[in-house]
Amino acid sequence: MISRQTTNGIRITVHSFCSLAKHLLTELPETYILPDKFNQNPVEKNFSKQRMRCGGSDNPTMLQYSQNERKIMLLKSDILRVVTASTRGRIQPVQSADYDLNEPLPKRKK
Repeated sequence: MISRQTTNGIRITVHSFCSLAKHLLTELPETYILPDKFNQNPVEKNFSKQRMRCGGSDNPTMLQYSQNERKIMLLKSDILRVVTASTRGRIQPVQSADYDLNEPLPKRKK
């Protein structure tokens, strides 16, 4: 049996999603909605990185949190990207697809 809090949470989630979908489809009628994109993965990933940075401390102070957040943002930025002259990697042109429905999609080379 599901608890009352869980049932209430599911009800709120479904109602909120339906309201948001209705709003998006009336404001932008040419769009479509992918329900699997509505998740908390980016938030969970950020808190996971925070927990990894804190080590054994489960309750970081505000100072520790802000220092860790700055370090995480710095690691994501282009400032620390290493430029190496000896390795270039695979250089291939980016293949773009034109979204004309009358044209077949490009095929990969074997």
